[in-house]
Amino acid sequence: MKAPDVPLYDPHARTAARKPTVVDRLLEKEKSRVARRAADTAFRKAVIARDGLVDRITGEKLVKTTVAVLNRLEVHHLEGRATQATRYDPRNGIVVGLLTHMKLTTHVWQIINAKQTFVAVDGETYVDASGQFEVWDTETGIRRWV
Repeated sequence: MKAPDVPLYDPHARTAARKPTVVDRLLEKEKSRVARRAADTAFRKAVIARDGLVDRITGEKLVKTTVAVLNRLEVHHLEGRATQATRYDPRNGIVVGLLTHMKLTTHVWQIINAKQTFVAVDGETYVDASGQFEVWDTETGIRRWV
């Protein structure tokens, strides 16, 4: 009579998954950070390729620099970066200068209307920055399409 096939006992085999170590968690966090940075860079390049080196609101020619000058090129998210559904979608970004960016982020200027919208992966509808949109200057009350 043949003995049944029984696996041999291995004292070094683990039955449960290994708990991640501090190094494992740090490596995973670094991979995630690198992926986010690559996605941010791709978003920025796509918006600049679409809009060029011109402020979408003022029409001013901009320069790529790290120095804080008023005509420094920046990319503004219409819907904040915390909204993951639109964070990396180029339709959610516009090229602006430093001064325009400050006015948008402090809500002195607000984007209040759009000719085009899009539905993101979360099912919500957002302003499509690749088309025309209306800007409202809250200080003067002037509204204009750009």
